[in-house]
Amino acid sequence: MITELVVSLLAANPTFATFITIVGLLRAINKPLFATIQAIVDKTETKIDNQWWERVQAHPAMKSFLWLLDWGASVKFPKGKK
Repeated sequence: MITELVVSLLAANPTFATFITIVGLLRAINKPLFATIQAIVDKTETKIDNQWWERVQAHPAMKSFLWLLDWGASVKFPKGKK
């Protein structure tokens, strides 16, 4: 029953379906990707890659990219009045 409702809503609104798909993919790929990079950097014996990864993360362009990605891939619903 709920599956039919969701499918019919997404079929009626293909733009919304595309948006939901993109948000889902971004969220599904990003966290594991950055966690994997951090784990690889931490696992290596040399510390050169740690310094490189810290510089990459501290770069203003990367910070802006990550902020936009987080903001764009997060669905926030307004809180109701109490």
